[in-house]
Amino acid sequence: MLKFKIKPKGEKITIYLPEELFDQELEVTISPVKKKKNQLERIRNMLKNRPENIFHAINDPVAWQRSLREEWEM
Repeated sequence: MLKFKIKPKGEKITIYLPEELFDQELEVTISPVKKKKNQLERIRNMLKNRPENIFHAINDPVAWQRSLREEWEM
């Protein structure tokens, strides 16, 4: 099996096959390669699509923890 990526400069390409593939039925699939996003760009996209701001300031951490505990005790 041969698998490789190319970036053609025009509308025609030439493929040279090894001898072991001569006189065989071959399948050629051409599809674009997805561009990989860097980690920072992926995180920005995730946060941009959130309706609320998840990075709000907590003025009193102790009060915030108590409110969380009260929610679980109900």
